[in-house]
Amino acid sequence: MNVTIADIAKATGLAKSTISGVLNQKSGFSEKTRQKVLKAAEQLGYVPNEIARGLSSRSTGSIGLIIKDITNPFYNHITKGVQEIAGEHGYTVFLCSSGEDHQAEIDHIQAMVRKRVDGLIIAPLLEEVTFDHFLN
Repeated sequence: MNVTIADIAKATGLAKSTISGVLNQKSGFSEKTRQKVLKAAEQLGYVPNEIARGLSSRSTGSIGLIIKDITNPFYNHITKGVQEIAGEHGYTVFLCSSGEDHQAEIDHIQAMVRKRVDGLIIAPLLEEVTFDHFLN
C-alpha cells in the first residue's frame, strides 16, 4: 500500500497542506511540526510520488537515453558517462535500446515523450539520416 500525504495528515491530525509543505521543505513551520511530520512519514514508510511531484514542478528529474545496441561496448561507455553526469545533477536516466530497429527507435522516442522525460539523448540509427521520425 502506498502511503499518501492524506495518510500522514490523518495520523498526525495536521492539514494535508501542512504535511505537503513540510515534506517539500517549505519555510514557515515550527521545528515541532516538522519533526512530527517527518517522524510520522518515516514510521508509515512514506515515499514521495514522483509523478505527482512532477505535475506541480513540471519536471520529472529524468532523462531518456536511446541507443541502438546495448551489447556494443561503445554504448556501454556512453551510458555510463550519461548516468554519471545526470546523477551529479539529480537526474535519473531511463535507457532504451532499439536493437538497430527503426520502428523500435520511434516507439522508444514516443514512450519517453509520453513519460514526460525532461530531455532525450538519442544515438540514432545511421541508416536513416533524415531524423524525420524524431519530429512525429
